[in-house]
Amino acid sequence: MKKGFVFFIFFLFVPLTFARYKMGVKKPVKTDSSSQISKTQKPKAPTKAPSGKVNETEVLSHLSQKYQVEMSQLEYFRKLKYGYEELVPSLVVAKTANVEVGQILSHRDRGKSWKDISDTFGVELKPLNKTVIEELKPIKKILPKALIKERPAYFNGQ
Repeated sequence: MKKGFVFFIFFLFVPLTFARYKMGVKKPVKTDSSSQISKTQKPKAPTKAPSGKVNETEVLSHLSQKYQVEMSQLEYFRKLKYGYEELVPSLVVAKTANVEVGQILSHRDRGKSWKDISDTFGVELKPLNKTVIEELKPIKKILPKALIKERPAYFNGQ
């Protein structure tokens, strides 16, 4: 009787342990070998093309590498009309709090301020603001203001 009980307990708790382990693992970002960077080397900030044309893909690629978010995910948020003043803070909070970017943006859609969001996810507001300002500086130099300030039509944020 005791052997059966021990096996029952073993098979009950072992899968739960593995499930907890697998839930905490993040998927690695798929990149081609030419765009991989070492952990000590920071990705280069995007610059304006010599022809004067705006290359938003370069900006998205830079953000994708720096914040380890898939490029397709950032392109999706851009198609939803999230401007860089919404994307960059959400990327910083998501990386700091180790959560998905979409989760941060959903809080923003519900009308929460960046202060409320930073409190919710345990991120200090002052370093968040500093990082966002530093990250937006080169982006503001190369992209039109309309792309930076863009927001979805249903946006309720402050």
